[in-house]
Amino acid sequence: MPGENMAYVKGQPFVPQFTDPATGLLMASGTVEFYLTGTSTPTAYYTDSAGTSGGTSLTLDSGGKPSTDIYFDTSITYKIVVKDAAGSTIDTIDPFSVGIDYAQIPNNTATIATVAAIQAADLTGVSAVQTLGYTTAGDGGGALYRADTGDTSTADDGFLC
Repeated sequence: MPGENMAYVKGQPFVPQFTDPATGLLMASGTVEFYLTGTSTPTAYYTDSAGTSGGTSLTLDSGGKPSTDIYFDTSITYKIVVKDAAGSTIDTIDPFSVGIDYAQIPNNTATIATVAAIQAADLTGVSAVQTLGYTTAGDGGGALYRADTGDTSTADDGFLC
């Protein structure tokens, strides 16, 4: 049931600024709406890790940016609908779930653009890596990885190592 064992996690797939993929223009006054996966039942997003509700939708500012951070309840699988200022649907992400209790991850997490970029990064003192995409930032393949900087002998298998 949504809300049980709640942990609130700042989540992907959000980028700092939304643009309309058809026009390349900033999505000033567009909206982002949050629903339970596979339904038209609105559900809350949160503005902080304490679980302060931001409502069930937000309006983007004149620069195409959310006015607040967006956190997700780890116990909920969401449907996210992005609309332009005229109310036309630009993108739907369904399902979307963070599904990991990020509260258990230390604060020394690095954000790196892609999986390939992890190999070139200096991860000294880092315990986890958040990617912004798999092959390119924003491609939907962002994930959280545990950094094992002590393992220098396991061969790269293109997936886990």
